[in-house]
Amino acid sequence: MSKNSRSFYTGRSHWPGALLVLSLLAFADTAGAHVKWFTQYSFSDAPLSFREVLTKNFFLLLGLSVFVISLLILLEERLMSVSWISRIDSWFAERSDHILYVMRIGVGVTLV
Repeated sequence: MSKNSRSFYTGRSHWPGALLVLSLLAFADTAGAHVKWFTQYSFSDAPLSFREVLTKNFFLLLGLSVFVISLLILLEERLMSVSWISRIDSWFAERSDHILYVMRIGVGVTLV
């Protein structure tokens, strides 16, 4: 890696940050509830039909999702000119041979 290459690597040790994250995870409390505990839910309830699912809120959220995703697709080129976004992109590009691990970590973080 050349000296002029822009990346997040600064030559410093990553141990202090890693220890901070691990200590925060070690002392974190467990969740005190689950989503289904806040709703009137029963396993004996019949699943909703498509007509019951296709409500005004469903279509509003669907439209919002399509709009936001379409907007981000159109703005991708402009977003890449933002310095911190291009640094993240470069960081991932340098690690393209480890793409499977990046995808696994991304899915894991998303699911948590």
